[in-house]
Amino acid sequence: MKTLSFIVALLSTFSLFAQTDSLSAERSNSNSTVVRRTTPLRKMAGKEQKESEGLSVRAQEFNKRLKNNSDNAPWKRIIYRELNLDSAANTALYYPPRPTQEEQNLFSTIFKLLAKGAVKAYDYVDGYEIFDAQHELKFGEFLDRFGIIYTENSGAQESERYTIAPADIPSDLVKSYFIKEEYYFDPIRGTIDTRVLALCPILYDTGELEETLRLPLFWITYESLRPYLSTLPVMLSDVNNAMQSTMDNYFRMRLYKGEIYKTRNRLGRALVQYCPTPDSLQKERMRIEAELTSFEKALWQRNESAQEETEQPSEKEKKEAKRGETARARRQQQKEGKVAKQPKAKKQTKAKKAKSASSSKRSARNRF
Repeated sequence: MKTLSFIVALLSTFSLFAQTDSLSAERSNSNSTVVRRTTPLRKMAGKEQKESEGLSVRAQEFNKRLKNNSDNAPWKRIIYRELNLDSAANTALYYPPRPTQEEQNLFSTIFKLLAKGAVKAYDYVDGYEIFDAQHELKFGEFLDRFGIIYTENSGAQESERYTIAPADIPSDLVKSYFIKEEYYFDPIRGTIDTRVLALCPILYDTGELEETLRLPLFWITYESLRPYLSTLPVMLSDVNNAMQSTMDNYFRMRLYKGEIYKTRNRLGRALVQYCPTPDSLQKERMRIEAELTSFEKALWQRNESAQEETEQPSEKEKKEAKRGETARARRQQQKEGKVAKQPKAKKQTKAKKAKSASSSKRSARNRF
């Protein structure tokens, strides 16, 4: 009986191997290709990855999470500032002036991204900025407009069409930036938040008469730069070189400092158009800064009953105040002479009485 069961198990094993060999032979002989099913999410991810010029889906999702959404904000205000890179707070945007193998500043990063076609630049128009296809600035046109030396490879792709030597990148001549900020009220958290909308590098050049020329180059949206700035290291201190962060955190924490030169208004005027003197211009800047800082304090109104309770002193405070008043009044009366001090003569009389008593005792002892 055991021998029969062993033979049956052996035959079943051989038949299983035979079926496996036949299936593998059929797969190898068949000329049909294997088609994998693709889900809509996979198609969408592949499409977004192609459109992002090499940016991974993970980086895109991370960028979406970092974005501050102000679409539903009930209050917004657009502020334009100028960041002078000579200021100590803004040196992180300028260092190093020339790109190296390990480090590069903000403009060198933007320049290389434009050369690869990873981000788009838009024409600088005095008074306003428009981020659409009509105002898009091509990289070749940008190089010709500002006289940047390059070598054109006609047969190469668009991302490799222009070759620029690192020494020809004018990163050391960009000494200031225009920055467009948005102050908005977040109804979920109940606080005022700030986000950067766009950047405009300003190139400093020398004219024919040896005068200094300030040339705004282009506008570029900050959201297109964020995935790349989140990996760009930046040094925050000259004393402690271990204090490093990313360029995105530098802008998110508002570590930069700049003067206001314009706010969005219905007339589209800059501050210099209605503040002719330097004093009036500085006063207007201080007034706008005070409005921005005090707006959050004016959002919430305290309860009157709670305010009265906090204003009323406690029992302990009342006792301390009363004690201080009595001590103060006593000192004042002593100064005015209203309270008579105890004469020191009494102490002397007591001492004399004690001395006379002791002397009488001695005399009594001496008698015997």
